[in-house]
Amino acid sequence: MNRKAAWWPLAQWSAAFGLLTFAVLGAASIGIFVLPFAAGALLIVARRHRAWPDAPLGGLIGVGALILLVGLANLPFSPCSPEGTAVVLELGETSRCGGRNPVPWLVLGSGAIAFGLFGYFASRRGPVASRAT
Repeated sequence: MNRKAAWWPLAQWSAAFGLLTFAVLGAASIGIFVLPFAAGALLIVARRHRAWPDAPLGGLIGVGALILLVGLANLPFSPCSPEGTAVVLELGETSRCGGRNPVPWLVLGSGAIAFGLFGYFASRRGPVASRAT
């Protein structure tokens, strides 16, 4: 196995798995239309590049990127007041609450990307030569 491969195969695996994740997360709306493109991208990348270790590590990075985007899209999250709590607003003020808490999405997405990149750079280093004493 050639451990000095370029980063390009990893980026292609990441993009393909990112498309697949988008198709799964958006399955109820646009995801069903993205699924054929994701499947095609996975087939093309699988034919062009080796699967190990680029595919699982690229998968982690692609999935992590989509999870991170969901977290970033929900940054203006504001929890709603408990039921029955009065909210007093001044004249002309508006109140908006709800959304998803972005913290778990940001932590999981960042962790998946970091783990995928760490695994990629660790796999490029090659085996450590053991010393005989």
